[in-house]
Amino acid sequence: MGIEDLIPKDKFDDSHIDELNTIDKIEVIPILGTLLGWLKDPNWPVAQALFPVLPRFQFELIDHILEVFHSSDDIWNNRKFLYLQ
Repeated sequence: MGIEDLIPKDKFDDSHIDELNTIDKIEVIPILGTLLGWLKDPNWPVAQALFPVLPRFQFELIDHILEVFHSSDDIWNNRKFLYLQ
């Protein structure tokens, strides 16, 4: 299984979320931006599954989070402060 296999296939796919808790952080870096993208809609089941996992990668996510803050994407702009806790 490759690292890309850990990326959810749809908003209901949480089949590999537990593996993100155990895999070496270095291995996850290439897919962090994609994983963060699943948080755009906090109502999606996969977003709910990722919320407790992604803080483990807080430092590795900084560049991706900055992209969100500089984004002109209306969905992100309406929700980005929701995630600051």
